[in-house]
Amino acid sequence: MKLRFRQDLRDNLINRFRSDEPRKGIHVSDLTSPCLKQSYFIKKGLCRPRDENILTWMIGIACHELLEGEIHDVPLELDGIHASIDFVKRDETLPVEIKSTRQSVEKDFVKNQWWLEQIMCYVKIFGGNRALLYIVYLMGDWKETMAGYKPWELEFTDKEIDDNWAEMLRRRDILLQSLEINTPPAGPRLAWACKNCYVEKEICKNRI
Repeated sequence: MKLRFRQDLRDNLINRFRSDEPRKGIHVSDLTSPCLKQSYFIKKGLCRPRDENILTWMIGIACHELLEGEIHDVPLELDGIHASIDFVKRDETLPVEIKSTRQSVEKDFVKNQWWLEQIMCYVKIFGGNRALLYIVYLMGDWKETMAGYKPWELEFTDKEIDDNWAEMLRRRDILLQSLEINTPPAGPRLAWACKNCYVEKEICKNRI
């Protein structure tokens, strides 16, 4: 048997999802990122995702297609903040967010505060106070269960939604000012954000 690694096939797949230009405008994901400094460097075009980051995102895209049949991005905007809701469950008129994760199915997803921030932003922009969250657990419970899937309905109070949006507006202003004066903001908000960050230490001098 002869084996030959086909680098060209690997590159062709990854390049289908690689973008050389940063997205224009401020997006919800820029503001809910565990590190606003990372969002700054991405916006400045000073860093690009590694191949393994792109491959991980592709797993998420595959989960979208499995759960909905095809991706139905719903672009929305409010107060200069852009959002791309995964799709809308039409029979209930609810925005849907899909997450694929290597976290254990036993972990309480409510501890993923940045997930809740993102979903509350979508609810604010879309309208109403409810949303659906579909979670695909790629590694199951890391013990016996090989995979898991849990769909949740989330209902927020008006105060939770408005307080979260006020915080997003604060982060929006910080990011916009940082981009204007070419000075990165403080970061990260969450200490673990540096662990798998693809911004090189040579660029982010204060990276943990």
